[in-house]
Amino acid sequence: MSEITYPPRTNADWVTWARNISNVVSDRGPTYGLSAEQTAALDTSSAALENAYNAATANETRSSITVQRFRDTLDDFKAVARPIVAIIRTANGVTDAMKREVGVRVTDDTPSERVVPGIAPVVTVAMTGPNTARVSARGARSQDRRGKPFGARDLVILVYRGTTPPEDVMSWPTYTISGRTDVDCYWPDLVSEETVWFSCYWSGSYRQTSPFSVPMSLRLPGIGGQAQTLDELRSDDESPDMKIAA
Repeated sequence: MSEITYPPRTNADWVTWARNISNVVSDRGPTYGLSAEQTAALDTSSAALENAYNAATANETRSSITVQRFRDTLDDFKAVARPIVAIIRTANGVTDAMKREVGVRVTDDTPSERVVPGIAPVVTVAMTGPNTARVSARGARSQDRRGKPFGARDLVILVYRGTTPPEDVMSWPTYTISGRTDVDCYWPDLVSEETVWFSCYWSGSYRQTSPFSVPMSLRLPGIGGQAQTLDELRSDDESPDMKIAA
């Protein structure tokens, strides 16, 4: 197996990679899906590349002319190698082991892991006005206490208004989905004392979800029929994520 994969990063690696792929496919061209003409062109350009590199790096022959000649030869080799690599990557019958042997990267068909927070958020709820409440959520681990845990994209807040909520939290209405961890909730129609229940969960980038937080309730006094506007209830430090419930 070649230790250098296409495309190499350094000039020396290009020479090493060229020598290896040329040696491997020189008498096995058809098994790699290559024609005799392609194999011969690879042998010729690989040998020219190595000769130009030796001339450009040896103390006795190194000069601006030999260095430029190597650069030109490398460009020529890349032009030959590029379609050959494309054939090797897609040709039927070329196994992953054969690709690795000539230093052609093997595509990983294993789906990347979709990380989902495995622990429910730690939630606190505080009254910030007669009909407003601030929901704050943090990761359960100590290193996450100042924000969302790894894998969490949004905070989903479920709210139920009433004395006794349904046992199935999933049936609660979704109040909002926010990228923030501190969200202000507002009910303009809450005019008398009412119990409001809250539960939250994290949502990942691919819509995976964490467990639900333990439901908690808060009794809001309501605005008592007073004609208060949203601007009158907001304080200077309130979050821009204020949502008005239907």
